[in-house]
Amino acid sequence: MEIIFLVSNSCNFAHILHTHEQFEILVG
Repeated sequence: MEIIFLVSNSCNFAHILHTHEQFEILVG
């Protein structure tokens, strides 16, 4: 159970980073 939570958590984190990169490209 904890392993699944960690994997989904890291996937969400990667998605946030990717969205932030796109946002910086859009603004910059």
